[in-house]
Amino acid sequence: MLNRSTNKFLFSLVKKKPLYIFSSWALNLVTAILDVVATLLSVLILATLLGGKHYLFDAPTIVQYLLSLYENIAIENRLLVISISTALIIILKNIVNYASTVISFKYTRDLVFQMKAQSLELLCKVDIDYYYKNKAGDILFKFNREIERSVLAIKSCQNIFVISSIILIFTILLIAISWQLTLISLILIGFIIIVNRLLVSCSKKSRINLLQESRFSNRQLINFLTGIRLIKSVANELGEYQAIKRSLEDKTRSQLNAQLVSATVNPVTEVAVITVVIGLILAEHYWYFQSIQEVSFFIIYLVIFLRLLSFIQQLNNARVQFVGNLPSVKVVANFLTESNRSIIKSGTVAFNKLQRGIEFHNVTFAYPDRPNLALDQIKIKINSGQTIAVLSSNQFSKSAISDLLIRFYDPAQGKITLDGKNLKDYELNSLRKAIAVVSQDTFIFNNSLAYNLTYGLKNISKTELIAAAKKARIFQFANHLPEGFATEVGDRGVVLSQKLKQKIGIARAFLRNPEIVILNEPNSILNSPDPSVEEAIETLCCDRTTLILTRHPATAKKADLIVVLDRGIVRETGTHKKLLQQGNIYQRLYSAQFKTSQQFRQHKLAQKIARKLARQTNSNLSWDQSKLDALLSWLQLVNESLLEDEQLENKILDQSYQSAKNTLASLKEYESKISQELKDPDND
Repeated sequence: MLNRSTNKFLFSLVKKKPLYIFSSWALNLVTAILDVVATLLSVLILATLLGGKHYLFDAPTIVQYLLSLYENIAIENRLLVISISTALIIILKNIVNYASTVISFKYTRDLVFQMKAQSLELLCKVDIDYYYKNKAGDILFKFNREIERSVLAIKSCQNIFVISSIILIFTILLIAISWQLTLISLILIGFIIIVNRLLVSCSKKSRINLLQESRFSNRQLINFLTGIRLIKSVANELGEYQAIKRSLEDKTRSQLNAQLVSATVNPVTEVAVITVVIGLILAEHYWYFQSIQEVSFFIIYLVIFLRLLSFIQQLNNARVQFVGNLPSVKVVANFLTESNRSIIKSGTVAFNKLQRGIEFHNVTFAYPDRPNLALDQIKIKINSGQTIAVLSSNQFSKSAISDLLIRFYDPAQGKITLDGKNLKDYELNSLRKAIAVVSQDTFIFNNSLAYNLTYGLKNISKTELIAAAKKARIFQFANHLPEGFATEVGDRGVVLSQKLKQKIGIARAFLRNPEIVILNEPNSILNSPDPSVEEAIETLCCDRTTLILTRHPATAKKADLIVVLDRGIVRETGTHKKLLQQGNIYQRLYSAQFKTSQQFRQHKLAQKIARKLARQTNSNLSWDQSKLDALLSWLQLVNESLLEDEQLENKILDQSYQSAKNTLASLKEYESKISQELKDPDND
């Protein structure tokens, strides 16, 4: 039923708490012995009521021994003393049983805590790819329900062992009384075993179906809760409701089937027990055995046998519970096994300060389960304090550089060095604390603003918090909140705009005071460039080694060095001016962006002015508009520093200035005419 790895997993859990296991087993064994003694004392009471010692002349030694303990007691008081002894034994048995139950509960809770702590530790160790391959709903399902059910399976397994020990003791006692009847009883009990094997098999199938339905239903509900904004924005509430309702109906149906199978165990077992007892009575009636000479003695045997059957029923219930929870044990065993997980190993060298720089040495990398290379033999050198921009239209190539630098993954080939030392040699925590990543999507926790700003940091004073908020241009916003920095910002920052989320990410970076700053498309999520965000980023990057990952040449042009990637290969390297002069990939990308952004806005402006002047009959209109277009073109050349002749540049600036004055005068004249026409529309 269990494979080798699952057995190994269970053994590793049990051996960590051997005292609990031994104590629970010992107390349960004492409970069983006391239960046997109480049963035998009940037999003595029955024998005393039926007429005394001559009914037990062929009884087992243990029965005769118990009877001998009461020989010195007067016959008229013997029944009372035996009854009191039986009551005391039963009380003691229940006290011991309660102690066993308390220890069992304590062990169960400790085991749940231990397994959840182990799973959390493993979730902290695994690489980031594990979270891409496994849905959050499935992880939560394993972390909560599956662990709880696997602990129930372990507890059921322990109960099976304890109850089996008790059954063995009762069986030995019955054999001592009459091996012939016991043999017949075992043959009849085989009928019960066959019936229960069928029930256990049905229970296992129903539990597996329930497990699958529960996992699917749980995943759908989590997706509904986390994606409610999108669901409402596309008006798909009804579709989600119907899908979740169907999954809940399937889960309820599976639960009902599992419960029906479990509920069948007791009545079917009871019918089987009655059948066995009737068979035993018939056997005693039609066959005469030397060891049973009185009907009363058979009744004594029957009392002990019925007690045995009650334990057999408990054993069957424990087996059904164990089999029902067995799939969870296998799931959790796989969930908590490190051998099948990809774990980034930490180095031993603490990273303190970047002295010389960062270098990528022929680095090749592909994301797991993706056929194409994100990086192909790239060579990049970033000097300390330098700003490098990596320009690529491939999101995977940009993300790969960031992910490799903070060691979410390791290169497939090549290596990355910091100050000449392999990145793998550095201790992970110190390395990641020295790097601040400002991405296009800042994650916000469902907590206070202060918690989000200081996340991952300790002993941050209010002065430091305020200083970072001011640098990130978020202090005024925080100051106007009802509770200031203590204000809750909602799930994933639902009350915050994208610009504010971006500033929170920048403030986090300020508080970390990093050696290395990685900007991964910091402005792409905003509708338009925000001066306050750009100023905060410039302040953050000042005197720090900065890596800008972007697809926009306008974002990269201020960098000290620009690296152009195409399909993961370094195609161009140089400054903004140098790459424009080369006229290759970067120049084409920059021209395309310029045409789609700045020139588009300029053209719209010219169109707007032209529409306002469309009704004018002034002959200078087209000439003035031509001057305006020429002015914009000349200013673009000067702005890009593409004119190497200083005299020519000064001449163009003078002419542009004069054109601007003339255009302004013309616009004022046109404005006056338009105003006049608006006042007197009949002249139109």
